[in-house]
Amino acid sequence: MGLASYLKQFQNVCWYPSAGRDFLSMFCLSPRYLMERGIPRNETPDCFLFTDFTSPDREAPFLFDHLGGDDLFLADPARGYSVRAFNIRELSRIRIGFDPEMVVEEPAPNYGRVFVADLLMNHPRVGEYIAKLVYVVAENTKFAFDFLLPHHIKIKYVVHSCYGEGFGLGRSTGLFVCHLFEELKTKYFVLDNPNSNREDVAIRFLSPAQLSSVPTLLHILDFRDAFDWNGHYQNALYEVVGYDYFRGGWFHSWFRIADE
Repeated sequence: MGLASYLKQFQNVCWYPSAGRDFLSMFCLSPRYLMERGIPRNETPDCFLFTDFTSPDREAPFLFDHLGGDDLFLADPARGYSVRAFNIRELSRIRIGFDPEMVVEEPAPNYGRVFVADLLMNHPRVGEYIAKLVYVVAENTKFAFDFLLPHHIKIKYVVHSCYGEGFGLGRSTGLFVCHLFEELKTKYFVLDNPNSNREDVAIRFLSPAQLSSVPTLLHILDFRDAFDWNGHYQNALYEVVGYDYFRGGWFHSWFRIADE
């Protein structure tokens, strides 16, 4: 099965670009915790889509080497939670571009590979549940523009945490994604710095129509008390409640925070 067909089986995909191994995100966005905070069960993520770039000297073998094998233990209980992957398999490789201006190194041979797994998640705050994981080895901007948009993939949640700005291999700030919310049908956004409006090198990929669409975000909750989930700053969940439109061809803003 191809990745597009696989993702279209789900109603509430959560895309986490530059995710690394941040499995804490899957507890913060678990059905139980979100329902406790007023989000309906049918609005909670039913599939987590992680994308990340690896260079030749930074391979990510934690799924690659376990295809069809034994369960894979991914997190240490000493950190307060555990994650066990099973039913690990590989989907067809995707063919997307690579822009050397987005990252500081060349891609690894695994670029474009796609892995899926079921994860048994356990955390004292939310208990135990099973989550679907899709992991794609890809640079985030090309994944968005060469795959998500052309295949009309709907993304209910987007996570922006520890993205770029000198963190890891990326040059982009990741804020370009805000201008894709309307096309991706995004309703919820995890953001680690609501005061960031630095220009993003990935702005050049945006069309004038995309750049003119600025989402309005309403703060819903912080993850500080229950999980201490942080990015560059404290992660918080916002709801996309509307859009402003700015015409004229110049950079205005990545997003606007609504008055609560």
